[in-house]
Amino acid sequence: MRPALLLLALALAACETATDTGTDESLGRLLVEDPASVTVVREYFSGITQPAERLITSNDEWARAWASIYSNRTPVPARPEIDFSREALVLHALGTSPGINNLIERVGVFERGVVAHVVLERYSERCLVITAIGQPVHVVRIARPAGRIVQVETRESVISCD
Repeated sequence: MRPALLLLALALAACETATDTGTDESLGRLLVEDPASVTVVREYFSGITQPAERLITSNDEWARAWASIYSNRTPVPARPEIDFSREALVLHALGTSPGINNLIERVGVFERGVVAHVVLERYSERCLVITAIGQPVHVVRIARPAGRIVQVETRESVISCD
């Protein structure tokens, strides 16, 4: 009887630590888990004052997003060219935010959309830094998914100054 209980306990422990199977009911099958998404733009002071999360799949959408990001700057920097037949962009903006920055650390590309894993970074209360109110935005390049669903999973990270 004891070996059976031991096997049951081991099986349950294995289930608890099992990783994601790569499927999501709304998004379909996982196609690519991109741990090193290529940053196209990351700004702390942008012109996007409201929170936003977008999947950009056309040059027109990209032109509008770029104009929004740099609406507070003159001259506007040249917009990078993206091959939207093979690629897409994921945009994550925090809107007006005091002392918090965002970082898209990886993107899962599924059949019908993407899951962006975003880190919200802030300094510890022990840090002697001036808290600026910014409009953080991060845009990364990914393989183009077939769908347009965007889900964002966030976690917080506190920067220690010890």
